[in-house]
Amino acid sequence: MLGGAQSFALRDDGLAMETRAGSSLVRWGTILRVVESPRHFLFYYTPQCAYYLPRVSIPASEIDVVRSYIRQHVTGPTDLRTGTPDSSA
Repeated sequence: MLGGAQSFALRDDGLAMETRAGSSLVRWGTILRVVESPRHFLFYYTPQCAYYLPRVSIPASEIDVVRSYIRQHVTGPTDLRTGTPDSSA
């Protein structure tokens, strides 16, 4: 098991991820859709597989910025919430 800290960055060229094992970049054009749940942003790269970004890792004041960035860069469908509810359900 890899374990350890992960970092995510929303960049102009895609979703960048880094762990102690290595790094990867998923270009926006390969993201099929993005779904926001109460706990995660899910970036689907196949119909059933997704990278997830925990909402708890994003300051509440930045959630709308993340949503806006996703809308600007993802060409596929998005299912994003509105407002910034502090739900942990």
